[in-house]
Amino acid sequence: MENKIGVVPAKSDAVNVVKLKLGKIELWASSSLTGPYTASNFNIPVKPIHTFSESSLWLAMHKDTDPAVVSQLNNELKRMHQSGEIQQMINSYNHL
Repeated sequence: MENKIGVVPAKSDAVNVVKLKLGKIELWASSSLTGPYTASNFNIPVKPIHTFSESSLWLAMHKDTDPAVVSQLNNELKRMHQSGEIQQMINSYNHL
């Protein structure tokens, strides 16, 4: 017997949270940040079961931005990662 998974498109994560709550779907593909955050807004506990892929997020700057501003932003972001502030923000959105 072959297991099949039906894919049901949705316009937003919020739509999928409602479908999950109503038992219309069993699994929901979302990002590791927006999924848990959206689910927590509906008081729906969720847990990750599979990672499809991982990618970095980038901040684009105008080509004429002062290099000192870019350097300051990069230094502050590095400091925030090292101090744990970034992880604290992620945890607060995911209610961990």
